[in-house]
Amino acid sequence: MAVWKCSRCGEENERQGSLRNPASRCSWTRNPTAFQSALRALHGGDPKDTDAIAGDDMKFLIMASGEYGAPDWYRGRVRLFDRVIAANGGAARALWLGVVPTWVVGDMDSLSQADREKLDGAGAVFYTYSPEKDDTDTQLALRLAQQAGAKEIAVWGWTGDRIDHTLSSLFSAAGLAEQGIAIRFEHPRFTVYLVCDCLAVPGQAGDTVSLIPLGSGAAGVSLDGFRYPLHEAVLDYRRPYTVSNVIEEPSPCVRVASGVLAVIHYRQPV
Repeated sequence: MAVWKCSRCGEENERQGSLRNPASRCSWTRNPTAFQSALRALHGGDPKDTDAIAGDDMKFLIMASGEYGAPDWYRGRVRLFDRVIAANGGAARALWLGVVPTWVVGDMDSLSQADREKLDGAGAVFYTYSPEKDDTDTQLALRLAQQAGAKEIAVWGWTGDRIDHTLSSLFSAAGLAEQGIAIRFEHPRFTVYLVCDCLAVPGQAGDTVSLIPLGSGAAGVSLDGFRYPLHEAVLDYRRPYTVSNVIEEPSPCVRVASGVLAVIHYRQPV
């Protein structure tokens, strides 16, 4: 059974238990009552508790512990987000970039004690789990962002030498896209958008774009502004032929009637 611990109040709670702490004991959080409600939903309480989450168009950044590129690219973008969640060793990456996460979640097996002390002193709130848990740390971060009211989520550090974690994160996020959360996985060279309605790709002529259906497939797929257009096509996950398309017009459009597409945009020809 997973156990989490709040670094501010020291309270430990089992996954199936209720939150016994008054919200004021975690008063560092920007909206403590709403956040405790989100945690209650996250850890097995009533999902309706998330109705208390305040704020429209909340933009969340999740920092995982995978591959990162040139640091200046990230530093120039971090100001775009309202909340930052570090997943385990992603907290060390946050320190590398000079970022203090709002929350750090995971089993902390990839975070040194020295880094933890730095972040704790800077005001980051930790939610620590046992390593013997079902979810990956990135999955926990995705669910926390959802329950805390995210309308938009970007994920950094999601690639690397663990393709199992990469695939797990993409498929886990597909369910959030179906719930209306705009979610993307970013890297300095490319971005993966999870699309279940429409997307104007923020690219330029010559950029490479590929489409990969997540799940059993996608239907009603149309492409405008690409070298190889589509109209109401059905994409089968067993034959993902929509790879290496090319943008021919600025901000081309991807539409899908049902299913979830991973739209992979390389910011240059590849």
